[in-house]
Amino acid sequence: MAQEYARTDSGGWERVDRTGPGGAVLLGDRELRELLKHLPDRVYRKVVRQVTSKMAAPILRAARVNLRAKQSVEARDILAASLKKKTKTYQHNGAVVTVIGAAWPKGAHAHLVEKGHRMVTASGTVVGFVPAMPFVRPAFDANKGKVMQIAAKALRVGVEREAKKLAKT
Repeated sequence: MAQEYARTDSGGWERVDRTGPGGAVLLGDRELRELLKHLPDRVYRKVVRQVTSKMAAPILRAARVNLRAKQSVEARDILAASLKKKTKTYQHNGAVVTVIGAAWPKGAHAHLVEKGHRMVTASGTVVGFVPAMPFVRPAFDANKGKVMQIAAKALRVGVEREAKKLAKT
């Protein structure tokens, strides 16, 4: 989810809006969005990190299946083992991002498999082209609906859980 922050007079940051044009909007969950706006930053980051991590799981599984269907046995095993998800929270704006990709060094060539590449000799002569064999993008496209369902459910559960914790304190 995209977030917008504004600098306060005291030098801190204030959350302005969590459902800007670049953010994911869950239609029909107006009360959930309102709850998200009023959660403390620490709780918001915790819930959104958990949700984005859950959202990445079906895409990661599908990418591994796609990879196994398209590659030679040796190449697919190396790349499939290197596919990981990593969740990061940016401190300057609080944005939470989960990245799915191949880990270095074994997966360093994943982008070449996904997008294709030229074959070039040491002298710089192009001698051919290796066609693209995408495995992450089709996994993402095939799981969009499922991911949004997971997000809606996990956000609701996470917000309710954290709201109960806050109510006890």
